[in-house]
Amino acid sequence: MTVEPEMRLKIGVIQEEPVTDSPSEIFNLTKHYASWSERKMGVIEPGDKAKHDIIALLSFSVLPDQLMLEDRAFQLAGIAKLSGCKRILIGGPAFFMLTLEMALCYEKLEPVFIWRVKDEKGKWQFGAFVESVLVEKGWMDP
Repeated sequence: MTVEPEMRLKIGVIQEEPVTDSPSEIFNLTKHYASWSERKMGVIEPGDKAKHDIIALLSFSVLPDQLMLEDRAFQLAGIAKLSGCKRILIGGPAFFMLTLEMALCYEKLEPVFIWRVKDEKGKWQFGAFVESVLVEKGWMDP
């Protein structure tokens, strides 16, 4: 019996080979599932196995050294690259974001963050996607 690779669906998905037809989609490389408004703006979720791997790679039970940070960043960049998306939504521990941004830029992917604002009830709402400073300022060639 042969196992077929996962099919790529709008809600997320990783295949064995990169997808090349998704320029406007933003791949969710965070621990959290995208909200309805984020999905409406083009954020797609990875499949269950990839999401599990992302959560594990973004979780640190011990204080990491630079080698651990770089290893995890490049593993995450590999997952992101397989999505076929050029823009990658990132979030996680502040001490890890620069290393992750650099690994994504190395793979010619554009890291983006979510900017949130509080509504009149004091709840956080989606505001916009914000480009990585590395890309925005031209410090790294995406």
